[in-house]
Amino acid sequence: MICNKIKFLILIICILNVNILNAQFEEEAKKNVAEHIKLKSKMNSLKSSWTSRGFIGLTFNQNYFSNWAKGGENSYSAITNFNYDLNYKPDSSSSIWHTTISLGYGVMYNDEFGARKAEDKIDINSRYGYNAIENLYYSALLKFNSQLFKGYNYPNDSVVVSNFLAPAHTILSLGLDYKPTKFFSIYVSPCTGKYILVNDQDLANKGLYGVEPAVYDSTGKITQLGKKHTLNFGAYVVANLDAEVWENIFVQSKLELFNNYTAKIKQDRDKIIVNFENTVRMKINHYISANLFLHLVYDYQNLVPQYKTVNDEKVLSGHAPRLQIKENFGLGFSMNF
Repeated sequence: MICNKIKFLILIICILNVNILNAQFEEEAKKNVAEHIKLKSKMNSLKSSWTSRGFIGLTFNQNYFSNWAKGGENSYSAITNFNYDLNYKPDSSSSIWHTTISLGYGVMYNDEFGARKAEDKIDINSRYGYNAIENLYYSALLKFNSQLFKGYNYPNDSVVVSNFLAPAHTILSLGLDYKPTKFFSIYVSPCTGKYILVNDQDLANKGLYGVEPAVYDSTGKITQLGKKHTLNFGAYVVANLDAEVWENIFVQSKLELFNNYTAKIKQDRDKIIVNFENTVRMKINHYISANLFLHLVYDYQNLVPQYKTVNDEKVLSGHAPRLQIKENFGLGFSMNF
């Protein structure tokens, strides 16, 4: 009788232990499922916080003349452009991060001078912002731009005026970014560092792009090499427009202004360096578009060759800052991704 009671008690204890263990397993399983759902939700939220878009285009331009009484010269050009935008803006955060990469290269050909470079650029911008109030952000900006290949003082293709990292501009800035709409923003910074690198000693010796030139003795021999870099500090303003102004007509425009507080010549501290880039793309169909590129630059540090005519020949008369204009219009292929 006692043995039966003991067996019955052991059976009850085993059943209770099994129930307890089963409850623990169920609780652990529920906890794991909840953690998995939470992790999946975080991953989906992180994924939805990133957006990107890209554009690649190839634009052609042609001028052809045959027996044209008023004269003319055949010319052809091909320019390819690559743009990529990457944005990070989580729903539950006050932070935004916007990065753009813009690359371009082009060649033109005419009967008189042959092939020459028509476009060459590397332009990388990255901007981080933390929301202050409504559409205003505390921001930090990093920018780099240069070119890949040598540029020449055309039509004289023996004189190099630019090269890879010569010049290269790097800007690091702190300021305020105002974004009233999705397609327009303006960034203002009273404290911006601008580092200019001229990684070509021949160009540095000439003092191009704002670096100190070489020092020569009375015989024309270099006694001190030109400096390859310089650092400016000043105010910086950037206005960006990226919008579809009419159906299938897209405009991208960027205006940059820089005032150098630390210019060595006191009068230069009142001068503004201007960089104004504009792209108008008119879509004809999904892959074909007409493209207009207009680029204006005024930089008192960039001295442009000036010529005068002597006995019907162009003769170099000196160098001076001038408004630089580059424009291209053509028909091409384009693709968004």
